[in-house]
Amino acid sequence: MNRRGTAGGSPLRIYAVGLLDATGLGMYLSFAAVYLNQALDLSNSHVALILGTAGVGSLLGAIPVARFADRCGLRRALVILFAARALSYVGLSVAADLWTAMAAAAFGGLLNRGIGPLVQTALIDGLRHEDAVAPLARLRALRNAGMALGALPTGVAVAVGDELAYRAIMGAAATVFVLCAVLSWRSLPRAASSGTRRPGKPGLVGNGPFLRVTALYSALILSAILLGTGMALWITQQTDLPHWMVSTNYVLNTVLVVVFQSRLARGSESPLIARRMMVAGGLLAAGGAAVASLTGRGDGWPPVALMLLAVVLMTGAEIYVMAGATSLALVHTPQEHRSTYLATFNLGFGVATVVGPSLISISLNHDAAGWLAWAVFLALAAVASRTLPLAPPRADDSRRTAEGAPRRTTEGDRA
Repeated sequence: MNRRGTAGGSPLRIYAVGLLDATGLGMYLSFAAVYLNQALDLSNSHVALILGTAGVGSLLGAIPVARFADRCGLRRALVILFAARALSYVGLSVAADLWTAMAAAAFGGLLNRGIGPLVQTALIDGLRHEDAVAPLARLRALRNAGMALGALPTGVAVAVGDELAYRAIMGAAATVFVLCAVLSWRSLPRAASSGTRRPGKPGLVGNGPFLRVTALYSALILSAILLGTGMALWITQQTDLPHWMVSTNYVLNTVLVVVFQSRLARGSESPLIARRMMVAGGLLAAGGAAVASLTGRGDGWPPVALMLLAVVLMTGAEIYVMAGATSLALVHTPQEHRSTYLATFNLGFGVATVVGPSLISISLNHDAAGWLAWAVFLALAAVASRTLPLAPPRADDSRRTAEGAPRRTTEGDRA
């Protein structure tokens, strides 16, 4: 494996960029609602409006951000984008009312979902698909750790309860992103500043296999939203489980992901194993949902044990789905447009975070039947994953098929 990756860049520094990026984002995601309510004295409806606008902006901005990087180069793009994001957080830290907070959050939202795929692309730039899987798994583990680290200072600010402390968290996040910009400039070679390496159009619309992988990933990764949002709502509203189980589930999920992300992703460089991971992930998630349906009745330790089992199953599902889907998506991704394809792939999780909470809230109002419905849905998505192609059609095969000649069956098709 090319240990240097990134065409001469520093993988360790890029890992550091990914960790710091997630830490700053974790500060925002864990604290934004409290900050807007307490520091700016905004109503819940106004907070929801601002966060919703930022969320929609993150979906709309992902592809344009990737295309911007295609044109001006990863190095220059990351420096500019991190500096711009830092500016948006400075704006949030000094916002005085609804409209200034809305402008700052919307501007930051346009950048939030597009930067992560660029960091991924910088890490694996120049690597073959099979060599890119392990570094991406390590980066995912670091980003999960970073999100958890980012949530820690917010507890201090809430404990202090002072407006200055609230604003300091946003200022600290801005400082983190300035550091990301500096590290990006020093991590990537000057060659990565050129956008001429990524000519032409990405051809996303015509790439059916990639879009199928992304669509099924979007469906299966809803299990992660079910684990986070769904279980919190279920525990606090529909069961007699102690409320400390909400934080326990979060800590358990985070620790398991950080510890096992890289280990369980081993072997996913094989497209066949990657597809099996997607199937296994869907089945594990279905099993976790079925187990969670049993926790709504009874008290004492049995429901607690069942809930912990459900968390373990769904965390395993999250790891397998992410590893398998990422690997299969890379198989169908042209190297010269990885940033655009990774941004599109990551939109799968973005869409899940937008539509998932509402679907989950509605479904879990039906008690255990809601969980069982999710179990059936996830199991069907797992079965559908079994049909995903393992390799893109070769150019000569496509040409022969178009001319009417029989297409040769490959080992990947038989698998």
